[in-house]
Amino acid sequence: MKSTKEASKMTITLLLMVFIIWMAIEKSIIGVVTGLVLLFVWVMLVYKLFTDVTLKFRNFLLSLKQKPATTEEVESQSSVSKQEQDKFSKSFQKLNESIKNNTVLSAVGPSYSSPKFFDRFIEIKHKADEEKYDFKNDHNYYEVNTYLIRNILTVLGTSIKLRMFFHSTYNLLGIDLEQLNSQVFNGKEVDFETLATIENQIEKADSDPNIPISFSKAKSDLKKLQA
Repeated sequence: MKSTKEASKMTITLLLMVFIIWMAIEKSIIGVVTGLVLLFVWVMLVYKLFTDVTLKFRNFLLSLKQKPATTEEVESQSSVSKQEQDKFSKSFQKLNESIKNNTVLSAVGPSYSSPKFFDRFIEIKHKADEEKYDFKNDHNYYEVNTYLIRNILTVLGTSIKLRMFFHSTYNLLGIDLEQLNSQVFNGKEVDFETLATIENQIEKADSDPNIPISFSKAKSDLKKLQA
């Protein structure tokens, strides 16, 4: 019975297509348009994309009412959303575990460079943000984010200190760059104004052009974490 119904649907669809082709050969614009409208409506009804179709041929009117989502469809959409949430939650958890098990420190030299795990974290965060991920309830996300902020400030402070030691200018400062974390980060937010003040003090003591470059890169990374 089902196969007969499907065959009937296909037959009607083919007949409508033949009608449209015939009208095109006859160069009947009205016929082609009518055929296309009928085919469109027929396909919508066959696949049950719309529940109600109203046609009015005088002062042509076409009214379509969309089929409401079924309970199964809603549950399916919710399931997909939950799967995405779980995926990102596991990604942040895995990254947090990798950081805690990591025994190799981020590379530190006289020039600033993004710490280890930074690029991976930003990649996951960007995708999660696109999917409207619920960050506020993910402690792994906050732990990794906090770790990276502190790491960036440590790498920045150490790299600037090394460069200033090389130029014998570090003793001209009245601040300890090893305390950069406690000065500009309260555990929740980075104080960019204080960071800028410290940068100005350093640049007055040492005119090395690489110092503002390091600060610029570090601040760019910090803003990505706080976005």
